[in-house]
Amino acid sequence: MIDLLITEEIKEKIAENPSDVDNIINSTKEIGICITNQDKKFVAVNDYYCDLYGYKREELVGNEFTMIVPDDFKEQMNHLHDKFMKDKREISRDWQVQTRNGLLNISVDTAYSDQIYGGGAGYKITLVSKEL
Repeated sequence: MIDLLITEEIKEKIAENPSDVDNIINSTKEIGICITNQDKKFVAVNDYYCDLYGYKREELVGNEFTMIVPDDFKEQMNHLHDKFMKDKREISRDWQVQTRNGLLNISVDTAYSDQIYGGGAGYKITLVSKEL
């Protein structure tokens, strides 16, 4: 299970300093973080996230997040992303994802922000930990 104390601390830092979001996520070493936009595209990822999935940052940013979702779950995950962007909330849960090297069990926590990257648009912040 993901450490919700750590994820809450990260979410609070981002909420308090939305203009510093990239520095906050890139300085986070123990949790993988990705940010997606309403078009379901990666906007930002940290090094730990890249390491978990086996991709370089430039391979993820600009592409749809479903590239890391097993084929059988892409439709469901697209629906859940849309629902999250509408409702602005989601519970912490466990998922199985597709990495470059195979399947991986992860635990996630999420946050919504319309204050990062200049404000106005909504973003989903996903915090990821590898299940042990």
